[in-house]
Amino acid sequence: MAFLSCIAWPVQGQKDKWLLYPTEVDFDAGPGFSPFVFSNPHPDISTPYIYENSVFDEGGNLLFYIQDGGIYNRDGELEGNFAFSAQMKEVGVAPAPGTCGTYCVFYMEAYPSDMIFGYIEVVVDSNGDVSYVNGPFIEQEFSGNSGSLAVSQIISGTAADRYIYVVPYAEGEVFRYIMEENGLFFDQVVTSFEPENDLGSEVEISPCNSHLAWSIGPFAYVYGLESGQLHELFISEGYISGLEFTYDCLDLYLSHQTEGIVQWRFGEEGFTEILDKEGFGRTHLEVGKDNRMYLVRAGEGAGELWSLETDFNFFIPIGVEISVYSDDVAATADAYARPDQIDGEGDGAFYGVPPLEINGLAINGTGLPEDLTQGVPVFYDCTPIELEVDYTGLSASYTLSIVSVDPLTGLPLTGSPYLNYQETNSGGPDPAIDLRCLQDPEGCGLFDNYLGQVFLVSVAMSNECSEAGASGYFQVFGAPADVTAVNLEVLPGNGPHCPASQDINAPCPGGTYSTQLNFMNANGDVTFYRVKIWEVDCNTGAEIAFLYDGPVENVSSVNELSRGLNSFEINGSTGYFATNNFVGRCIKASVEVGNACGSAEDYTFIQFDGMYRPGPGEPGHVYSHPASQEALLAEAYPNPVLDNWALEMEITTSGILELEVFSQSGALLLKEERYVEPGPGLWQLNLDHLPAGAYWYRLHGPAIPPVSGKVIKL
Repeated sequence: MAFLSCIAWPVQGQKDKWLLYPTEVDFDAGPGFSPFVFSNPHPDISTPYIYENSVFDEGGNLLFYIQDGGIYNRDGELEGNFAFSAQMKEVGVAPAPGTCGTYCVFYMEAYPSDMIFGYIEVVVDSNGDVSYVNGPFIEQEFSGNSGSLAVSQIISGTAADRYIYVVPYAEGEVFRYIMEENGLFFDQVVTSFEPENDLGSEVEISPCNSHLAWSIGPFAYVYGLESGQLHELFISEGYISGLEFTYDCLDLYLSHQTEGIVQWRFGEEGFTEILDKEGFGRTHLEVGKDNRMYLVRAGEGAGELWSLETDFNFFIPIGVEISVYSDDVAATADAYARPDQIDGEGDGAFYGVPPLEINGLAINGTGLPEDLTQGVPVFYDCTPIELEVDYTGLSASYTLSIVSVDPLTGLPLTGSPYLNYQETNSGGPDPAIDLRCLQDPEGCGLFDNYLGQVFLVSVAMSNECSEAGASGYFQVFGAPADVTAVNLEVLPGNGPHCPASQDINAPCPGGTYSTQLNFMNANGDVTFYRVKIWEVDCNTGAEIAFLYDGPVENVSSVNELSRGLNSFEINGSTGYFATNNFVGRCIKASVEVGNACGSAEDYTFIQFDGMYRPGPGEPGHVYSHPASQEALLAEAYPNPVLDNWALEMEITTSGILELEVFSQSGALLLKEERYVEPGPGLWQLNLDHLPAGAYWYRLHGPAIPPVSGKVIKL
């Protein structure tokens, strides 16, 4: 076990804004060294097997780089060594968990007779300068002199822990270590293979973090990190120089000494395909976010950078020469990536402390707007006003503030009688914070003296490495008048009103076409109602079938507090009770009315008694009223309607009537007016131009009470 220091510095992270994910290739990342790409770890090449790696901050600025066992700052100055004149087999870099500016450089170093797995810590200060280098620390020695390693993505369920996979080829085993905030620990041997002290490629983790791949001589291996299955491929007459997964993790592409580029679809329905032999036998492969493979084709004295479109296996020359030995070549085109130290991972998770990000603020499930012009949601002081902060990352502390603002400009209002509240707490916000109770957890009266005002709530969060903030507007009113009683009535048709009856032996009578539920006389400020209907046994009141579970219906006037039973959509249509089949049968109707601060509920039994009770739903029905009664009665039919719609009316006084049709949100969509004489009348409209949905209508005129209702457009 080795100890990893946890020195915290302001955030510095990998900024991978380019295409590739190379761990060995360095394109113009630091001064004074070659853009080494064409790596050939084989006896016919005398140059040491050099790997390079670079670390950049979130702005894409170089912090430090690694070359042949040395740590160099961004000015090219040597900061420390972890290997001396030995062949480097692989280097990987990852942020130390729980820190902001500490990076662990993992390496495998080949001595004549053995392999060393170790690491060195590089600490970067808030200015992006290398503060100091700590180490190296030798974690383990292995037999042989060939091998490689790979650093995983962040382990699921942890803040920033990672696996380090170490593969000494002569050992024939894959060793897994865990990098945690408290140190580096050996975990387990995950799989075994045929040991061979031979030259091999790098170890690669797929972009999906699902598979591990490596090669030794002519053998290539793919190990399923979740399935535990080991796949093996043998390509004779040569060795494998490089390998890389595609970005979709379905294939492994290999560079083979004699066969060139080979596609391997591993798995149960696997296959291999030789793509191009000419010049691609000794190259590393790197996959880009564009799912293209980047590789080097051998030439006379220099290599040439190419890309491979893996969707169609189409090779594309880029036209940039790459020299192994010359310092004169510098690749600066944006097509080339700065190296990523985590195989198959972009900059989104290159951190030691999860960065903070606030996705939005909400109260009681309603999102808060950052702009007053988007509309300010209203809440009432009678119930919890719970703030919900949707955020990701690890919060060390947060500050919450609420201030009164000008409802037109959003600017803070100071002094009396305006609210200005702020508090700071450790950790992160609770899932739901009742804003009323911030100042007084027992009395919960934060808004008592500021009712009706518009407020801006702001949340600022921070940890050792990052900060995040968000704000939103809302308004708080005092409690509306409590709804204390429904005072439910049943209007059976042309008979007297029947107060709600909870006695099944004395149910309210109902006509099959005309029965209405009336709750206009409810006590309190009613802003919504909800209806439920059951068929019940007429002798016992026991429930037989649940017929209707209505939604919450928002209302804005008392005229909306009455509903005909046949207006409810049951089994896909209205008019469910408008049939003689219901004569003699009973229902139980429950009505809940209320507002944001509470509600009341009542129910009644109704029996369809078979008596002739004409109603507006009955075909051919005509109202009859005394001439002295100044009233207007109307019924819409058909309802639902496809296109042609009519209102049947009975009026007792002449005058001009207006018919208006509104959307559910209250927008006026249609308005007509006409002069009418006393007596029956028919007002016909074509609603073909309106989309399907629910609409409100209102019919009114001088000295005549308005009538409103809902019509369903198909």
